Amino acid sequence: MVMEQLTEHLEKLLTETIAEHRRRKDTLRRASWALHIGVLLAGTCVTVLLGIKSGNESYMVWSRNAALILGGLGTLLTALLSFWNLDAYWLQRKVILNQLISLHRQFQYLRAAQNSIGEVQLRAVFDEFERITGRHAEYWEAVLSQIQGDPTITSVLPRSEA
Repeated sequence: MVMEQLTEHLEKLLTETIAEHRRRKDTLRRASWALHIGVLLAGTCVTVLLGIKSGNESYMVWSRNAALILGGLGTLLTALLSFWNLDAYWLQRKVILNQLISLHRQFQYLRAAQNSIGEVQLRAVFDEFERITGRHAEYWEAVLSQIQGDPTITSVLPRSEA
């Protein structure tokens, strides 16, 4: 009875964690793409506005001012991309999500292959779950170390455990 409850709890934990990581990964992906597209559009518009030659002096003043504003916007968006490092965080979430999905599939296989999962197997699945989700905390610890100037941390991307 207790093992069945633990099995159901672990199933629920895996399902909810996967859903949360998927939601956050998708949000980060959309934000990253929006900032990248914004930089691209701002740069393109600046190039077009500065490339158009017209005899109309008021248009020329307007186009230079618009190009200046769009160039500033592109710089701001690039700075946000660099400061937030959304791409690395998005990829970290994606790696964690893929590992959680793989673990969930293995867990479902164990459940289907056996009438009941043993305590040792449940513990192994839970320990792997903890290791995978702990990588999120490791990511932020690495970011904090970089901010604090720790020279031993050189990357905020996941470490290989192999």
